[in-house]
Amino acid sequence: MLDPFGRPVENLRVSVTRQCNLACSYCHKEGHEPGEETLTVEQLEKVFATAAKMGLSTIKLTGGEPLLRNDLKDIISAAAKHFEDVSITTNGILLGEMVADLKAAGLDRVNISLDTLDPERYEMLTGTGRLQDVIEGIMAAKAAGIAPIKINTLLLADAPPNEFERLSEFCAEHGLILQIIEFVAKKDGDKARFFKKRHRDLAKLEYQVASMAVRSHSRLMQCRKVYTIETAKGQVDVEIVRPNKNPDFCLACNRLRITSDGRLKPCLLSDHGLVDLGPTFDEDELEKRFKRAIIARKPFFTKPLPQGEGTVTQQEVVR
Repeated sequence: MLDPFGRPVENLRVSVTRQCNLACSYCHKEGHEPGEETLTVEQLEKVFATAAKMGLSTIKLTGGEPLLRNDLKDIISAAAKHFEDVSITTNGILLGEMVADLKAAGLDRVNISLDTLDPERYEMLTGTGRLQDVIEGIMAAKAAGIAPIKINTLLLADAPPNEFERLSEFCAEHGLILQIIEFVAKKDGDKARFFKKRHRDLAKLEYQVASMAVRSHSRLMQCRKVYTIETAKGQVDVEIVRPNKNPDFCLACNRLRITSDGRLKPCLLSDHGLVDLGPTFDEDELEKRFKRAIIARKPFFTKPLPQGEGTVTQQEVVR
């Protein structure tokens, strides 16, 4: 399906729990502060079937921390029946002991959050000293044949100068993809002050990475740039994710989200258009609710019209 701005909706991102075993101060909680209710495997499978029927072909399971769900293997198995690509985003702490079973259930890919290789900084950022568990989870995913494995790195303003170099070499050495993610803006109270203090504009880093690249390409999803660079440990693909104040990113967004308390969410950065999935989870009713959420989708960031084409305050999406 296409939304009102002509954007195809192809990817479903589902938060399967609000629980997490870390306490990262920068977490955006998938753009929503959910209630306690969590969808069952049976409810999720009905949602997956509806989404696939409407043309969504890939799914990413998130949290909180999805590996905290005891029935995650069953959720992955249900997703694999309906989607051609099933992935999870995890902090990796529990991955080592679970990844073989998850792959057998139908897991194709994994994104692992890792902002630093320094144990002290990791504990400061996450509230726990379990960096080694994350490293072991990454190695277990490799051994299980999961590919690709992406390392999600949020570079904050106070990151050490060599953080990017260390992480890119680590990823090159182990055949991983490094995904550098810009800190998502928050507008309310303490979060706004935290954002202003810790946010790092990735434009300068991207310029440096681009100048180092031996080749590059743009992904269709969210116009993400991917650069292949040389490191002391070999080549590595570096993907830059810059959502803030980025109309091109928003214009190429193909995602529809589901919160852990059972709401369709058209945009990470906005609660506009939230649609409850329940209570019946009837197939026809679910389809109507999906359509309602897709119709509510609109780009969060836009560009002003060129001079002479309307007022300077008028906004539109520039294709």
